[in-house]
Parts: sequence; C-alpha cells; structure tokens
Amino acid sequence: HNHVLHTAKISNIQRTMKKLLIPVLLLAQSACLFSSQLGAPATSTVKPAPHRVTDTPSSLATINNHTIAESNLPAEILHELRKTENEWGQRRLHLLWAGTTQRIRDELLRAEAERRTVTVPDLIQTEVYEKTVNPTNNEVRALYEQHREKLGVPFQKARPYLEQQLIIQRREEHTEAFVGQLKKAARIEYSLPVPKLPRFGV
Repeated sequence: HNHVLHTAKISNIQRTMKKLLIPVLLLAQSACLFSSQLGAPATSTVKPAPHRVTDTPSSLATINNHTIAESNLPAEILHELRKTENEWGQRRLHLLWAGTTQRIRDELLRAEAERRTVTVPDLIQTEVYEKTVNPTNNEVRALYEQHREKLGVPFQKARPYLEQQLIIQRREEHTEAFVGQLKKAARIEYSLPVPKLPRFGV
C-alpha cells in the first residue's frame, strides 16, 4: 500500500513539473529565438513573400442561375471564416518559423563541428554540458517554495525532479547562447511566406 502511495506521489510530481516548467522553457526558447531575429546582424535579411491563406472560388453555388459567392454568406459565418483563416495563418507561420529556426540551428552546429573536426555530440558536450553548472540547494529550494502548493509533496521528494528541470533549462540557455554566437558569423537570409491575414471588426 505504501509503495502504491509513493508511486502515485512521484507521478504527481512529474505531472506537476511538466505543467509548471515546460511552458517556461518553451517561452524562454521562443524569447531567445525572436530576440535573435530582432537583434540579427546586418548580414541577416528578411524577405517577405506574399502568401494567401485560402483560395475561395468566386462562386460557391448557383440556384436558378443566381450565383452565391462568399460575400453573400451570413455575417456570422463570414466572421468565423475570417477568424479561422487568421488563426490558421498565424499557426502556419509559427510552425514554419520554428522549423526553419531548428534547421538553421542544426546546420550551424554541423558546420562548426566540421570546422573543429569533431562530431556534433562532442561539440555539444564541450560547449553546453561542460559549461552547465549544477543548481545549488538554495536554487532548488527557491523553485520548490515558488511552487510548493502545486507540488503538494515534501522538498526532499520533489528535489530530484526540480534539479533535473533546472539543469535542462540551463543547458538550453547555453545552447541558445552558443548558437547565437555562430549566427553572428553566418550569413542568414529569411524568406518565410507572410500570409495575408484577413481583417474584420470585433
């Protein structure tokens, strides 16, 4: 019975940490990515390319030789259509940006590893893992106190998972900083398609 309770508590810690820290890590990563774009050197350029979100036929239907076009649809339907197209366009651009950034990151690491005549894992080991300092007890304790109520378990039980999450976050920060240095020495040109998002009143 005690083993079952212990396992349940461990699972609860893991679920709670995912809810608390993963969004923070994603937010930090997104901030680094967008900051790198805003602070890009003169050698980096952005070339917007027009892109239609959807292509709606001029005629949706005909009835007794009368054409029904998109503009003839009920106002509430048109509103939802514009809203959906807007959300889809933004989501598509986000995914394109994330995928492009990842490929640029991979290529920069590959090229730098090749320049040093080492493998990418060895490069990461040197520039990220070896430079990552383990969190102190006070740092882990501070994170625990910040989320004590949501964790719902004693500090000693939560400590291994909190410590692991802090290490992962620091490794990601070191990786982004290193990739940022590589970007400064590279010529990067973005040509992501910019969707024509519909405008509508609220």
